Amino acid sequence: MLYLDKVLAQLAYPLGLSLSLCLLALLLLALRWRRLATAALVVAVGWLGVWSLPAVSDALRLSLEDRFPKVLVSALPEADAVVVLGGGIRSGTPDWPYPDLGNAADRAWHAARIFHAGKAPVIVISGGSIPWLGDVATEAEAMQEFLSDLGVPSDAVLL
Repeated sequence: MLYLDKVLAQLAYPLGLSLSLCLLALLLLALRWRRLATAALVVAVGWLGVWSLPAVSDALRLSLEDRFPKVLVSALPEADAVVVLGGGIRSGTPDWPYPDLGNAADRAWHAARIFHAGKAPVIVISGGSIPWLGDVATEAEAMQEFLSDLGVPSDAVLL
């Protein structure tokens, strides 16, 4: 089920959907349904072209990000814990022992900032591993290592 979920999720991305439509166009062309094949190909290229425009993709991203105002750490209320969801850090490859910071790793960095400001005594982190990547550390373990590098003691981190 996990694999099916990952494959279907790829269809939600513009490239995945466009490639699927191109494959459909090839199938329709083989069945000699040229008009439908042409329509599928035009939609595939148009869909990918629209989402490739920075104005479109940036507008969608900003519409999601702008819902939440930025708040300085000093203005945050105190809490029992900071919860950091996975998705920004991966464990290093076998030949590189350090975590691989993704484009959303700032969430872990900000959690450390909140901890050091005394706003929360505990950081709760989440993140598993993907079975087909083999025996690698979980994302939560990689994030714990990164938080340790940022000076957060291991007894203040809950995986």
